[in-house]
Amino acid sequence: MALPSVFLFNSSSNLIYVYLNGAGPTQVVSVSGTSPTLNWVPQGPTTNPTFTATPTAGTIGWGNNQVAIQVSGGTQAGSPFTINIPQNTQLPLFSVEIYFFYKDVNNVSWVVLGDGAFLSGSITIGK
Repeated sequence: MALPSVFLFNSSSNLIYVYLNGAGPTQVVSVSGTSPTLNWVPQGPTTNPTFTATPTAGTIGWGNNQVAIQVSGGTQAGSPFTINIPQNTQLPLFSVEIYFFYKDVNNVSWVVLGDGAFLSGSITIGK
């Protein structure tokens, strides 16, 4: 069975750099920010990462994926966090969509959808 495509989306106004599963500098995915002139539509990268059966550097896969976000102009990425893509998801699954909501390096929320249906997420509510 074919693996799904993966699509990253940035819902913040800042350009962000996404480090997937220990990605090196050449594997970082840059995702433009959105703005009022774009009607706040979340933006995606020029090239999305690949979905693999097992997460590897620079890819997304089934199970736990280590992710870190760096904002444009920042000196380093924030602390890594885990995004889980459940392996027990109903198949076939054609696409995995990951939306990032960036406040600062210590406050990143995210939601994972599979073909538009909720799969997992972590929302930080607070200051």
